[in-house]
Amino acid sequence: MTTLADRSTIAPAWDEQQITLSAATTALLHSIAKQHQLTLNTLMQGAFGLLLSRFTGETDVVFGATSAGRTLRDQRSRSLLPEAESMVGLFINTLPVRMQIAPQSPLISWLQQLQTAQSEAMQYEFTPLWEIQDGLNRSGTPLFDSILVFENYPIAPALLQSDRDLQITAVQVTEWTSFPLTVLVSGADQLTIKAKFDRHRLPSDTIDRLLQHFEILLEAIAQNPQKTLSAFSLLTSIEQQQRQDWNQTEADYPPTTIHQLFEAQVDRTPDAIAVIFADQQITYRELNARANQLAHDLRSRHIQPEDRVGICVERSIELAIGLLGILKAGAAYVPIDPSYPRERSDFMAQDAGVKVLLVRGAIDSGCFNLNMPIVDLLTFEAAQPLIPIP
Repeated sequence: MTTLADRSTIAPAWDEQQITLSAATTALLHSIAKQHQLTLNTLMQGAFGLLLSRFTGETDVVFGATSAGRTLRDQRSRSLLPEAESMVGLFINTLPVRMQIAPQSPLISWLQQLQTAQSEAMQYEFTPLWEIQDGLNRSGTPLFDSILVFENYPIAPALLQSDRDLQITAVQVTEWTSFPLTVLVSGADQLTIKAKFDRHRLPSDTIDRLLQHFEILLEAIAQNPQKTLSAFSLLTSIEQQQRQDWNQTEADYPPTTIHQLFEAQVDRTPDAIAVIFADQQITYRELNARANQLAHDLRSRHIQPEDRVGICVERSIELAIGLLGILKAGAAYVPIDPSYPRERSDFMAQDAGVKVLLVRGAIDSGCFNLNMPIVDLLTFEAAQPLIPIP
């Protein structure tokens, strides 16, 4: 599981930002929820969970969600309390919502599973948060650092009629929580998403980007709800262009070979150490000279470009000499593990069409029963550097 921000002892600096969805997007979201027998609350919770998953890089996210508490049940009998609607008071409770984000899951079926889980969890809507923490052996430890509040309380149509003597205007509501991030969703014809946050834990530009991505995600869901979770993009047009620009890394690469690149490094740092193995080391100049000797020897054995040369050598400086010498001769190398049984090594060499076999020491040469030249790499010394193979 993951939470959005680490707890801090610094006094909070509260701020808020908000966005408003278009009437068309809002209508489509209502239609999708109705068509697939979902609540708009479930749809918003699913979108928020997916948003947190993208921002945190986790597939297991948890956040808080509020319950109005108006489907009152007695905590002992779990029976409905029919007098709930006539009671005055606040019954809201905040409970953790945990989501598993399976990237290849279709959005609609995933939301339906989420709604089923939420319905089953309603039996715990009166459970205090501290009791849930105790049950999880996390007493005193926050279960989440962000909450989603979906406000859908009705307004009596009579209060909205303009021909009444009494009119209510310029209504202001102040709502704060103790969490670093609270996201409130409200509205009918146009959904408004308001983020209330602590600037010490979440910078304003982060919240601005989060709200932009939330809006893009909801618009994408409204346009095509049949996608899988991973198929929804949260990027703005500017971010998409940036990603495209960053991925344009194609560049012309000069036509060259590995051994030519190595020879260029020899020219730059001839006396630098090229290979270290155990207590041995060899410079670029020495390695190049010994590989040149081997390449000339292979050419004298009528090795042609694209011929195959076997190399049965343990990790060592000679292994580097062998590989580089084969490439300098224009051939291809066929690696054979010295620990293989003789029958397998013989078969690999014959099946690959090996024309010459490189070994390290006379003992290795006895591991084969082949009718082909076997060259011992220990016979090539650096005392006679040769002209590089073209």
